[in-house]
Amino acid sequence: MSESRIGYLGTPGTYSEAAARKMHSGKFVGFRTIPDLFNAVIAGTVDISVVPIENSVEGSVGITSDLLFRNDVYIIGETYLKISHCLISSDDMTTDKVKIILSHPQALGQCSRFISKGNYEVIPFPDTVAAVVGVKDRIYQNAAAIASETAAQIHGMKILERNIGDFDENYTRFVSLSNKEDTSGKVLRSKTSIVVSVDNKPGSLLKALEVFYKYGINISKIESRPVRFTPWNYIFFLDFGTIEDQDAAMDELRKKVLSYKLLGKYPSTQP
Repeated sequence: MSESRIGYLGTPGTYSEAAARKMHSGKFVGFRTIPDLFNAVIAGTVDISVVPIENSVEGSVGITSDLLFRNDVYIIGETYLKISHCLISSDDMTTDKVKIILSHPQALGQCSRFISKGNYEVIPFPDTVAAVVGVKDRIYQNAAAIASETAAQIHGMKILERNIGDFDENYTRFVSLSNKEDTSGKVLRSKTSIVVSVDNKPGSLLKALEVFYKYGINISKIESRPVRFTPWNYIFFLDFGTIEDQDAAMDELRKKVLSYKLLGKYPSTQP
C-alpha cells in the first residue's frame, strides 16, 4: 500500500507542517494557500489536508470556515499546537536595527504588542517560513521575520528574540480534512462540527439551540459567519460533544433550521 499524501500550508518549518506531522505520517506536501489545500483534497491530489481553523488569540480563520461551508469535505481529526513566535534575521542584525517585520497576517496579529512597541513596518507574507526566506534573500533592508525556531534552524538564520507573542498560552487549532466522511466506527468520535442557518425571525436561533439542551449536548463553540454571496445573511458554526442518541437530536434540529450541514465527527484533543 502506498503511503498517504498529507497536504499542509506553506513550506517545511511552518506551524502547519508541525501540526500535520503531529497528527499523521506519510508523504508531506506543502501548498501555498488554504484554498489550494481544499482543492487538493477535493481532487484527490492528497489524501488529507491539514488547515488552521482557529487561534486562541486571533480567533477563527475566516477563509477556512467559508470553504468548509462551501465544499464537500469532512473534518476527520484535530490537534492544538502551542505557538511560540521568534524574531528572526541574519547574523549581522540586532533587534535595534530592525525596521520592517515580515510574517503571515495571523502571526503579525499574535505579536501586535511587540510590533507596536517597536513601531515596526509590517509586510504580510503567505506563510511564516516564506517570510524567513524573504529576510534571508534580503528583499527588504533592515528586515526580520516572525516565525518558529524550527524555521530559523532550517534556513540557518539568527534568532534575535524569543517568545515575542502577546500571550504565553497561544494555541492554534488545526483540522484534518478528507473528501470522505470517517464512518469506520473504529475511533471514539468525541466532537461533532456542523453548520446551520435559521430564519431571520426572533427566536429562530433559540429554538434550534433548545434541541441541545433537551438532549444534554454540550456546545463548546458557536460562531456566526456572514454568507459572502448573500449579504446580511448569516450561518452558524457549532462544535459540540458527540452523544449516543445524536441521530435523533440532529433529526429534530433539522426541523428547526433552514439548512444543516455535517462538517465531521472526529476525536477531540482539546486542551
